[in-house]
Amino acid sequence: MRNAALHARLSSSNAPLHLHVSLDWPAGLRLSIEDDGVGLGSNRPSPGSGQGLALHSTLMAVIGGSLALESAPGEYTRVVLSLPEV
Repeated sequence: MRNAALHARLSSSNAPLHLHVSLDWPAGLRLSIEDDGVGLGSNRPSPGSGQGLALHSTLMAVIGGSLALESAPGEYTRVVLSLPEV
């Protein structure tokens, strides 16, 4: 959610950012966070190392989970964290 707040809008935009957060338990824990921002690959320069998603994906894998990412430039970005039931 912090990354969406920091990176999902162009600096020149005054448009509000909408987040949709859901949590469910279909066969383990599933957390989904989606924004209606500029999407990944929008040719927007952004600060930071760009390693956050790779790091979080690795951390999820270490505990048996996964991180899935879906994005459409100019439309949305969705990150889904899943952790299977043990």
